[in-house]
Amino acid sequence: MLEAFTILTNSMYTKGDEQLISYGKFQQSYTEAADELKEASDFEATEFNTSIANELKNNLAAVAKPNTPNNIVPFMKDMVDICSSYLAQCAEFSKDKGPAFKILVKEMDVKNKEKLYQKGKAQRTYGKAADE
Repeated sequence: MLEAFTILTNSMYTKGDEQLISYGKFQQSYTEAADELKEASDFEATEFNTSIANELKNNLAAVAKPNTPNNIVPFMKDMVDICSSYLAQCAEFSKDKGPAFKILVKEMDVKNKEKLYQKGKAQRTYGKAADE
């Protein structure tokens, strides 16, 4: 499965900044989606739009197909299913967040360790707030 994941994400990187998905205000390129997959701690996805997942499944299958050896094909099908559901869930959670939100989170990541606020014993760094 790791080999299928590597082939899939490397194939996505070859498409670069080409748009993979647009849903509400949310837009994601192949590169951004590959980065999202590589940063994921798990691929549990239960809250997603099935039409978006199917669109992603078709796009990911098409990008991976030319680079997938025959012995990996069954594993790639499973990997595409898992990753398309996960990315569809990410799109669902982000459909109301536009480009300005991405810029804000990126800038907060730059100030990762700096204190954003402290109130009593509660405190947050920019990095922690960006992750939430």
